[in-house]
Amino acid sequence: MNCQLYLQTASINDLRKAFDWYEAQKNGLGHEFLSEAGTALDAIVKNPFLFQEVYRQKRRATLRRFPYNIIYAIEGNIIRVSAVMHNKQAPQRWQKRK
Repeated sequence: MNCQLYLQTASINDLRKAFDWYEAQKNGLGHEFLSEAGTALDAIVKNPFLFQEVYRQKRRATLRRFPYNIIYAIEGNIIRVSAVMHNKQAPQRWQKRK
């Protein structure tokens, strides 16, 4: 499947916030977080149906090292990432996003 990845503004902001937080904890840790998020995004693009559907056609890919989920939907040949959320955040935060 030839899919294009589209990160919504809210998901980009989620990544920035997580990066800033991890970078404040330890220099370089934010970059490690972004690298792992990139690996997960690559896996989503390669096989978008690999990950479980969790809510109204949205799917969740969980990062291995960091307690974060990438929430996305498949719309034809577009993968729309709506959120990158910490596992402990209430799902209602991302469920309201399109």
